[in-house]
Amino acid sequence: MQSDYSRLQLFKLVRNVSFPCYATRDVTSQKWVSRVKKEQTSVAFYWPTGEPCIPVEMYLLYRSQQIACDSNRGGSLRAEASAISHMVRFCFLSKKRFRDITETDFSLFVDQLGEDVIERSDGWTARGANTVNTIIATCLRFLEWYQARFSLKEKLVGDISAHARITLLRREVPHFTGKKISILCYPSRPSGDPPVSKQPMPEERISAIWEVVYQMAAEKQQAPESEIRSIQQAYLYCRRVLTLKIAEETGLRPGELCLMNLEQHKNIVVTRQLLIPTLKRRESQPYIRTLPCTLELASSIKQLIDARYKLLSHLPHKNKAIAEEHQLLLITINGGRLTPDALEREFSRLVARLNLKKPDKACLSMYRHRFITRRVAFYIKSFKVPMISVDIPDLPLTDNMTILGRVAELTGHKSLYSLRPYIALGWKELNIFADIEDAISANDSIRAAVRHIETLSSQITDAEDEVGRKNVMMDIDIQAKRLTGMLKEFYRNHSQRKQLGSTRASLSS
Repeated sequence: MQSDYSRLQLFKLVRNVSFPCYATRDVTSQKWVSRVKKEQTSVAFYWPTGEPCIPVEMYLLYRSQQIACDSNRGGSLRAEASAISHMVRFCFLSKKRFRDITETDFSLFVDQLGEDVIERSDGWTARGANTVNTIIATCLRFLEWYQARFSLKEKLVGDISAHARITLLRREVPHFTGKKISILCYPSRPSGDPPVSKQPMPEERISAIWEVVYQMAAEKQQAPESEIRSIQQAYLYCRRVLTLKIAEETGLRPGELCLMNLEQHKNIVVTRQLLIPTLKRRESQPYIRTLPCTLELASSIKQLIDARYKLLSHLPHKNKAIAEEHQLLLITINGGRLTPDALEREFSRLVARLNLKKPDKACLSMYRHRFITRRVAFYIKSFKVPMISVDIPDLPLTDNMTILGRVAELTGHKSLYSLRPYIALGWKELNIFADIEDAISANDSIRAAVRHIETLSSQITDAEDEVGRKNVMMDIDIQAKRLTGMLKEFYRNHSQRKQLGSTRASLSS
């Protein structure tokens, strides 16, 4: 029985919920009328038996006003519910109420968290020391709220002066602002592992993933399939290509890609403007940020839209109606909404064919780290490094927050503090790439042109006749000439900058 409960998820997301918040009495009719508050996402929480766990639901409703809650996946609220699940299972199996938890009970709970180490199929540990500490902190926060909400005679948690059952110690810890703050910590928590910095996706791993996409497309072409299956595979190929290109060029989140609107991008080849809904904010309607895109990315979006229309034309009327209703750019092969989880699972299938070993990994968020890192490196090089004072060599005239403010406009971050680790990564990027001073637009255009040529090359074998192959070859020739022109412009500008630097050096001497 215990093993069954240990794997049972105790909560689920409930979207578009209405809660009665207070009641008013009509003077004329003398009737009570409840006022309703609408929440975008809430959490239904259960005991392992399936009965509602009301205290935890009340706490999560309280926390939903303080932390981010993504309507698609739950965001930080889901993570908090997942952490509390461990203590709810422990209390259920120990037959303990929350108000009856003692120091011995909580110590046993912490010990079980450290002992219950499960190896995943890829060899990674499911729960490390940092995860255990997060679970402990979340459960203590819940118990603090519980004792304040229900006015217990004896406190559950507190420092030594509070005479609480679970005694916490006050410690000085560094805050992200650079100052030290005083917090209460559980004394028997495990020693945390050093935090792993955000790492951008390596260039060689990106190329390997592209090779997998081309291999999968070639394998599908060799197997004889029905017409509808062939159309589905063509659409899936376009969707994979677009996912990789747009992740590399914009660093958008998977959830943002799944929310992009079809109508807003029908004329993308002309407008060359991406309209991306911004998640990780608390607005009821996602803020739309506008980003420019290369011609190659716009062409990939146009190809996806064409494949999407062809797919829908072969689906039943009911499926077409569903797709027409939500009007999303990316859909499933049945016309439904494509969820971020499904998009990440599809990417995981590509990565699985790389046979990466621990600690190497590849995920869509690493594209985002790569995009932000490269943008920060560009702005440091072009905006900060040249403006160092001659009289005081180490004094920059700009601030890191100025650079991060510009990057935040592209990424949709509301707080600049979450972008601070990218300053160090940006400097590291400058040491790796000697020609980092190239303009951002030229850099993106050259990369996108190469990707487009690779995509076209893989389509030569897909052409049904000689005319189709000839058209693809003509397109490759046009793109190759365009790429050659961009490279000539790059080397010409590089030579001019080098010559100008030599002239300035001779004049100063």
